[in-house]
Amino acid sequence: FLGSAVSRSRTRPSDHRLAPGNHRFLPSHAATATLARSGRARLTRPLRLTVLAIRRRRLRYPCHTLTQLPWARQGTAPTRQPGALAFRDRRSTANSTALRNFDNFLLDSTSTWAVTHRGRHRPVARGTPTGLPAGPLSIRMIHVVHAISSGGFYGAEKVILDLVLMQQRRADLTPTLIDFVDQGMDESDVGRRVRALQARVVRFPGGVTLGSLSRYGRLMRALRPSVVHSHGYKPTFVHWFSRFLRLHSVPLVATSHGWDTVARGGGLRGFKDRRYPGLDIWQLSWADRVIAVSTEWAATLTERNPRLRPRVILNGIHTDVRVHGTHPLRRFLADLASGQPTDGGAEHLGPIVGAVGRLAPMKNHAALIEAVARIRTEHPCRLAIIGDGPLRAELESLWRSRMPHIEPALIPFQADILEWVQDMDVFCMPSLEGEGLPMALLEAGLLGRAVVCSDSGGMATLIDGDNGRLVRMRDQASLERALLELMSSVGLRERLGVRLRASVLAAYDVRRTEAQYWDLYQDLLRPSTRAA
Repeated sequence: FLGSAVSRSRTRPSDHRLAPGNHRFLPSHAATATLARSGRARLTRPLRLTVLAIRRRRLRYPCHTLTQLPWARQGTAPTRQPGALAFRDRRSTANSTALRNFDNFLLDSTSTWAVTHRGRHRPVARGTPTGLPAGPLSIRMIHVVHAISSGGFYGAEKVILDLVLMQQRRADLTPTLIDFVDQGMDESDVGRRVRALQARVVRFPGGVTLGSLSRYGRLMRALRPSVVHSHGYKPTFVHWFSRFLRLHSVPLVATSHGWDTVARGGGLRGFKDRRYPGLDIWQLSWADRVIAVSTEWAATLTERNPRLRPRVILNGIHTDVRVHGTHPLRRFLADLASGQPTDGGAEHLGPIVGAVGRLAPMKNHAALIEAVARIRTEHPCRLAIIGDGPLRAELESLWRSRMPHIEPALIPFQADILEWVQDMDVFCMPSLEGEGLPMALLEAGLLGRAVVCSDSGGMATLIDGDNGRLVRMRDQASLERALLELMSSVGLRERLGVRLRASVLAAYDVRRTEAQYWDLYQDLLRPSTRAA
């Protein structure tokens, strides 16, 4: 790879997004430009420079191209020519403009490295770097298209939003989102949020029909992506089936975030719930790369289909978030208890047990309502469940039957969810089979909340007993004992919260997750490893 572009110290902050995350970013206030070459030539005198290191790749699939044009001849002092850097880009005007603003980095015919800084030519090193041929240098940009069929803003949607935000900061990657929606529906929540980041969003309406498959093939030919990254059953199936029909040849990466269906009863709905895991694993086997979000989830997928061989990339979270302490949940519960708006909190109502997640059978919110109804007889507390889903009416009915004197606190999903989680004294997630690695659990851990959760999926990796309480799935008695233990001791809740926050900061940073996905894209797009 090659340090191929140098900017002035007065580069605008918005241009810093061009520094690839897998290379060290040299700050402009005291940067020593380092050129990766045989002999490790470097500028010994610190310059006020910002160095953009771009890895040289030869990719098989259509990408943007940055080309360095004619080199200066030996013995001739290079001049700053407006055309020294040409950026041929049919799709990304913002990146094109930003890269043209970089100062020239010139290579003459005898491979003399030089930097143009404030109009002065500084020779750096002589000799041909190992592995780099003489002549123009091409740097290809990867175009990653994320695809999801969203029913709200939950774990997979948060992963996409974080990935798009991090990938936009790379100089050699362009993210796009295909938003699968039902016919006649507006753009999903994740589509609106990604569009707010000024990333491209393509709304794709319709079900799985021959017409939609044909439209999807035309879309692939129009977008010309390097790779499609699917985050759900529907986009994975549509992409694979359209490729099977030879409507396109774009490689596919599929991330399995878990299942949110549990077989309940008979009829058509029960049949779909029972068949969904098998169909999902079957169509995952046709992806070029399969990703599991936890080691336990990878083991579950491999057990059901040994052909999958999924790679584990843990979900990550932004660790530099700030919570303003507005206490919306405490105010909401106080208003609910008094029947009218109040200015006080809910401290007099006891500790708050909270849960965040889709109101679906797999999340097992019914067990949480039963547990809180029982432990309230020994220790006063309040319960709040934040989320949307098909079981709202059923859970509200159960709540009124088990706690008739308390108004149900089933709160729709909130945009400032971290402010609401901050008010929870205990965060509880008694999920059943099908959990991957919940983003809500990582958020609670980042905020230092005491956690009680089941041993479903990757939650058993994060919660080890020293930083939270782990209970067996469907063990109602263990769930009630763990909640009662934390309700009874403020000191225990604080100690567990501090340890869990340290665990999240150590292993679940979104920058590590994005770098692992970047390495995966690079590996997939190498022609020699495509068939692996």
